[in-house]
Amino acid sequence: MRSLLPSLAALAALALAWPAASPAARLSAQRVRGVTADAVTEQRGTLRIGIGGEHTVFRDRWRNGALEPLGGGFSFSALGPEQLAVLGPLQQSVRDLGVSDFAASLGSTSLDLRQRIFVTPFSLEFGATDWLTLGVTAPLVRVRSEAQFRSDGSAATVGLNPFFIGSGVGASNRATIDRYVAASASLTAQRDACTANPASSPACPTVLAEAAQVDALIAGTAAFAGRLESTYGAAGGVTPSAYVPMAGSAAELALLARVDSLRNAFTRYGVSEISATTGLPLGAQAPLALADLNRLIADSTNGYGARPLRGSARINIGDIDVGVKVKLYDSFGGAGSGATVARMKASRFGLRRDGRAHEGQPLRAPAVGGPHLSHRQRHRGRAGRFP
Repeated sequence: MRSLLPSLAALAALALAWPAASPAARLSAQRVRGVTADAVTEQRGTLRIGIGGEHTVFRDRWRNGALEPLGGGFSFSALGPEQLAVLGPLQQSVRDLGVSDFAASLGSTSLDLRQRIFVTPFSLEFGATDWLTLGVTAPLVRVRSEAQFRSDGSAATVGLNPFFIGSGVGASNRATIDRYVAASASLTAQRDACTANPASSPACPTVLAEAAQVDALIAGTAAFAGRLESTYGAAGGVTPSAYVPMAGSAAELALLARVDSLRNAFTRYGVSEISATTGLPLGAQAPLALADLNRLIADSTNGYGARPLRGSARINIGDIDVGVKVKLYDSFGGAGSGATVARMKASRFGLRRDGRAHEGQPLRAPAVGGPHLSHRQRHRGRAGRFP
């Protein structure tokens, strides 16, 4: 770096000395423009070419009077029925099975979303006369979304129903559910036999003494079997829920506790179809993977019908504006670089008017959850004083 300093110093000295050493040489440059639209006209025959740049990043948005991350619409501590209506019937079904406080959840999700807008305005201005300048402006607009979607199924209470995944699951579920149907049918036959002949079974005294409880157990077990089938699915049965409680979850343990209660009740009345090995239909084996969750979000029936949550980009031409600048007054009289301080107190006034020649198409952000993004160059007529 030190070795370059003498060369740079010599170059600077040469640049400063060149105008003085060459009186015939005349340096000129275009007028420095302001950062905003103005009404400065160009000299006759002058063509000004302009190019600019603008970069805007959106990370947050206003929603219901509060600022939230742009991806807040897909960031949940528990993705449940409030976000996905398909989980509502499942939640109610499990509650009807006996888990009154069950809350269906696919786990937590987070969407880190940024939206960037790159605007490159191009402009041309031509001095038709010293007092009239014509111009055109057209911005190139690029919108890019950067999305990173994450899910955590460690706290999920439901997952994909194995009925739709594994072969033989429907037959296995049918065998399990039929144990409850058989127990209900056996107790019904036992009750009817005891009513007809109280000495037909050693359990008849208990069955007849607790007739109301027996009737409730028969009806409750039949309903339990029906809800198991509509929730988990079984061969030859109705189409079940797409999601079921996780195997080994608190909900499944609560349901197994109810199975134990039913077995004890039936044993009391001499019915043994529900044994110690009778359990539940097969539960979900794993939380939803990120790919499964993305498919659900894209599902127009059970999800949001949204595009995949990933980064993307759009590019288009913005609004094309044409403009006219008219010089109304100029007391400089063409003063240039030799103008005195007194002459610099002179004034110029001009009028600027722009109009829309072509309206660009809005560039919608490709990621879900973000605002409608577009960029349009808008100018209104301006009149101003300029040096």
